[in-house]
Amino acid sequence: MIEMATSLPPHTERRLGKKPKREDPRTLKLVKYMPATLPATPDIDDWSTKMTDIGPVLNNEIGDCAIAAPVHGVQAWSSLTETQIIITDPQALQAYKDVSGYNGTPDTDVGCNMLDVLKYWKKPPGIGDKQIEAYAELDRLNWDHIDFTIHGFGGFYGGLALPKSCQNQVSWAVSPGGTDGDPGKGSWGGHAIWILGRDRIRRMLKFVSWGLLMEMSYEFWEEYGDEAYACLSSSDWAEDQLTPSDFDLTTLRSDIVAVAA
Repeated sequence: MIEMATSLPPHTERRLGKKPKREDPRTLKLVKYMPATLPATPDIDDWSTKMTDIGPVLNNEIGDCAIAAPVHGVQAWSSLTETQIIITDPQALQAYKDVSGYNGTPDTDVGCNMLDVLKYWKKPPGIGDKQIEAYAELDRLNWDHIDFTIHGFGGFYGGLALPKSCQNQVSWAVSPGGTDGDPGKGSWGGHAIWILGRDRIRRMLKFVSWGLLMEMSYEFWEEYGDEAYACLSSSDWAEDQLTPSDFDLTTLRSDIVAVAA
């Protein structure tokens, strides 16, 4: 089991890279497919308990956080359903090149839009030969929906407009500013992460980034989170074990076909 981070690498080894959220009216909304009465979920959900050897997935060198997050998602899913799958750095780099146009030069290291990554991840061959079947946007401020998604989908793909005030925080919390730096939204930059757990009692979300297992407060997510997506894993590595009970998968699949037409 991976231990929670207690210290941080230098800023130069913690790159960002999420572009501002792009709106697309075709993006499916998770709420349409959720049961009217949500099932009870435990106070604590944690998809990291069997993960090992998490790495930065090159996000210590280039702005590929929007690719690194799905890589960590696949690792978290597979670690609890079968043999842990670790997508390699060369595979992640190829996905970053395909999505962003990066060619190895600094001027092309421009980051990714999360929606572009989701569309790429859904098409063959996916990221590291692993695809998702579908994705849907969830209400990032509805904690019942967040609980449902973390519990049933193995976490979610989250984006934030990070403030400089969290640069030296091992556990991200809302800061009034001053000695902790600028608390303004996006003053540090955009970042994509895989959120793989939450503690409803402590009001903390668990996530992985830069090869570190970290936490943020609910208040921090409410203040700085700006996009969130549930991703339905393909059956080839999760064996349908992550589909929540009472989730309307039939309608979702039908809508996917309609959107693609």
